[in-house]
Amino acid sequence: MISPARGKSKEHGGIVIGKHGHAPTATPSRTRTAWIEQCGGHVLYAAGGAIYDRVVTADGSLDFVEVPRLQTKRDRKADGSWAFYAHHALTCRSTDAAHDWWEPLTPTQADAAHKFNRSDYLRVLPPTDPDYDRVYGMRADTESLNAQFERAFYNRWLPAWGLHNQTVVVLMAALAQNAWARHTWQRAIDRQQSPPQVAA
Repeated sequence: MISPARGKSKEHGGIVIGKHGHAPTATPSRTRTAWIEQCGGHVLYAAGGAIYDRVVTADGSLDFVEVPRLQTKRDRKADGSWAFYAHHALTCRSTDAAHDWWEPLTPTQADAAHKFNRSDYLRVLPPTDPDYDRVYGMRADTESLNAQFERAFYNRWLPAWGLHNQTVVVLMAALAQNAWARHTWQRAIDRQQSPPQVAA
């Protein structure tokens, strides 16, 4: 959920936001059908990890304005899995009506009927978020650790049977990695704070 969303050039049907072209799709929602009675409705697109409101400008061209995201949360579903949601707020440009809703960020049952692959267009942390660059910068280290972890065991099988035992193995591997990282960092700090050596 922390990765670049699908890209697509304007020539191939994408929408350009800033310097980048994104693959867009309209977002289905039962909640937003009530807006039609209030203000005529809005055309919202999921693109580049976020939601954009399509605005027709004075010269008739289209502009795409990102809908502010106020909060992100996760809820545990009945089957034990997790679902992520983002709280959005949109002020209507024609009536000043305030719309707010929770947009699912993980696939829903209604997505299949609309042929909407939600994970292609929305992200828990979109690239426009101020923390995106910092968090995404950690991905290379995470993937490297995953690769080392896979190669550590024969035929890439965890030496444990059952979900709980496998979870313990993964947690111990993460603790070992963190302990080694702290040890390396502490040695570097100690060298920096030690007095300079006397020349021979």
